[in-house]
Amino acid sequence: AIDKVVNEHIFSNLSNAYGAKIKSIEDKIEILKDLQSSDEYIKILEVTHKAVTPIFKFYTKATNNLMSFKSFLQFAQDFEIFPCIISKAKLNAFFGGIAQYSNYNDNESEVYIEQSLFVDMLALCANEIVLPEPEPNPVEKILIFMEKIGQSEGPEKIIINTGNNRMMAEDTLNTLEEFKEEYP
Repeated sequence: AIDKVVNEHIFSNLSNAYGAKIKSIEDKIEILKDLQSSDEYIKILEVTHKAVTPIFKFYTKATNNLMSFKSFLQFAQDFEIFPCIISKAKLNAFFGGIAQYSNYNDNESEVYIEQSLFVDMLALCANEIVLPEPEPNPVEKILIFMEKIGQSEGPEKIIINTGNNRMMAEDTLNTLEEFKEEYP
């Protein structure tokens, strides 16, 4: 599914938004397409899915576990993804492409994604991380990305907004625990 999203929607959205400046993005998209057959990549996406469930539920509580772009953008700001890692234009292009595969978009005025597509969005965002040589592989980028999410102010904002105490928050919002178990 991600192959279709990348080719038909995201790449065309980025082409429209960035014109000739997308050569490196095209290369990253090719890498993502190749990863579809990687057991390690599939495994890390499964771990990511489990780890971000409490976060996804927080940002979708008003929309029956469906995330709008507005909610995703708020998530991206709270967890320091936007503007630190990725621009709003790219987030919008990625979200529009991913949302084409949601089963819940009957309404043209606002589109939504479910949790599995949210995880795909996170993988696309993780691929935007730029580090000095040697550049990490896509699985390592997801690990780095999830560590950044865990160390951001996002978990604290969720704690404040839900009124949870620190002990409860550590149990429900420590996104790194799942990764520490699988990737020590």
